Amino acid sequence: FIFMRLRQIAGKKGLPSMANTATKCSSAAIDGTLASPYQDDYDSVEEKAAFIGSTAPASLGCSLRGLCTIGVLGLLGTISAVCFFLFSFINNSSSWPHHDSTAAAACQSPTILRKSIVAPGVPLIPEGYTMKQATVHQRHLDRWIYQHDYIDNYCWPNQYNSTHPIMQEQCKYNLSSVWENFEFTSDPYASPARGSCNAKQLTVQGQQNAEILGKAYRKMFGEGKDSRICEDGTIRLESDAVQKNQMSTQHVYKGMCGKLPDPVGDLVAERVLDDGTIAPGRPFFLHVGICQDSDFLKNAKQRSSDAFLASDWIPKMTETVGVLADIVDKRFPETNDNLDTLEDNIEDCVISHACHGLDDTPKGIWSILKDVDQQETASRIFMFDYFSGTDEYKRFVSVYFGYYLVTVFDRMQRVIEENDATTKHQEPL
Repeated sequence: FIFMRLRQIAGKKGLPSMANTATKCSSAAIDGTLASPYQDDYDSVEEKAAFIGSTAPASLGCSLRGLCTIGVLGLLGTISAVCFFLFSFINNSSSWPHHDSTAAAACQSPTILRKSIVAPGVPLIPEGYTMKQATVHQRHLDRWIYQHDYIDNYCWPNQYNSTHPIMQEQCKYNLSSVWENFEFTSDPYASPARGSCNAKQLTVQGQQNAEILGKAYRKMFGEGKDSRICEDGTIRLESDAVQKNQMSTQHVYKGMCGKLPDPVGDLVAERVLDDGTIAPGRPFFLHVGICQDSDFLKNAKQRSSDAFLASDWIPKMTETVGVLADIVDKRFPETNDNLDTLEDNIEDCVISHACHGLDDTPKGIWSILKDVDQQETASRIFMFDYFSGTDEYKRFVSVYFGYYLVTVFDRMQRVIEENDATTKHQEPL
């Protein structure tokens, strides 16, 4: 996600520019066509926001989904623009299986390939605006497989694992970040051997792509001899505490600033890493479901899960998983609530193997991989579709991940009011 606080230059005020600005903002980063506008339920024109959603053609790994919001805050006549962009930065390997176009779509990110966040000739910041502050929310980069006990940490017959020379090179580095020490344990997929990679460890390829991404951010946010982008206090870093996220974060920073972050001051571990501690100065808001409405959230998730199991997705998944299970020599799930689990586990195997150049993926998978990806994704986001348009929707999304958005908007407000320096570690509680 990219959240930008934009201040409109004098002489270009007023509501008529909202829709045009939204279109520019969305098309700047989304390689796709505009979809139908989302609707809101604000009470006045001044509070309304224009929602424009956009999706690129569906393809695993390099699909982009975006949502752009333009709203009027009435602050000194300023129009505030906030852009939400979700980029799926998965892999960009020079050694993926070139014989298959599906593998190419799965492994190559247009952003990494062109080394730029936006397409050539498309400005990210609309004409008439200057950027005051931006928050980028991104995923980790290339990694090794998660531990998947459901498939007994065995992807398919005759699978490769991290004892392979390719993965030995991909995982042979100091695993510790600048904030925390990490040690090599073992690769569950290599058992009884230890292998070369920890489960979900960031790979060398992931580090390299993170630095490419960091350089792209620098180009987007300002570069040159007068740039202040890397001065002390200019950049905040906040990350989940797991190794792949910490390493992605520090290498994106290295791409931006030419060096690894110094873990002091604003970049000390306590302010960067979310370990679950809820307190001012800690990035606790990176977690979902932290608001004190747990009974409602638990009940809502169960209701949406039950509805999914009764939805039209189940017959589609049953057919796809039947084919998938035969290809990878796995038992068909005994219950429908594990259909998406098998799809998730095998998809993780495919991406981690193919995009690092391990050419052992059963060829039959490529013909159904798009269906696997769409169905597994549907199982994750169904709960939002289920509540969309209902009286409970706002409460559900607020409890689920609203705290992150509250924090982002609070920071933006303080930047516009130019009082961020005195309160930047006093997150709302």
